[in-house]
Amino acid sequence: MRKHEIFARITALMLAVSAVLLFFVFPVRAAFKNTPVMAYIPVVCEKAKNVSGSNKYEVVIEKMGDDAPMPESDVITFNGSGSRNIEIEVDEPGTYQYKLYERKGTNKNIKYDTTEYTVTLFATQDDDGVLACEVIISKGGLSKPTVVKFVNKATKGSDSVIATGETASAFIPYAVGAFAVSGMIMIMVLKRRRREEEDA
Repeated sequence: MRKHEIFARITALMLAVSAVLLFFVFPVRAAFKNTPVMAYIPVVCEKAKNVSGSNKYEVVIEKMGDDAPMPESDVITFNGSGSRNIEIEVDEPGTYQYKLYERKGTNKNIKYDTTEYTVTLFATQDDDGVLACEVIISKGGLSKPTVVKFVNKATKGSDSVIATGETASAFIPYAVGAFAVSGMIMIMVLKRRRREEEDA
């Protein structure tokens, strides 16, 4: 067999192997990219109780890396208390971090929660191209809560104190005392009148 015939057969065999690899490998890689997973970050907001004015709260999510995928909106609005899941679609394995905090509102009667949370998404991929994502929430670098939670409170000295009944309850002991003193005075006056009538 001539050398050029051997070379031609080797070349044809290499082309055939390459074609098989292109047929099997590239569709699998494409399938890997077409199997995204949805990650859910649970968020709870508690409104300040019995305050006048707006009870609107805004929770902000910021990515801490250029490659981190984002939800449809980076601001979640709560009109009062409520709970919601922030949905993020992940289509590539990796580690993604976010910062979540509550934006300070304009209601002077509300003390807005200033807690900041760090949320980490760990996305992994198995041999079949299926993604899995673990959500880890941390606060202050120490505790690991299971939910992002913001608790808002009424400010001291606001008109919310009257609404809660705290001011009214503070006067109850004084009212009881005044009633008791008035009763004692009335009893003393009645006794005195009886004595005067008996002496007359």
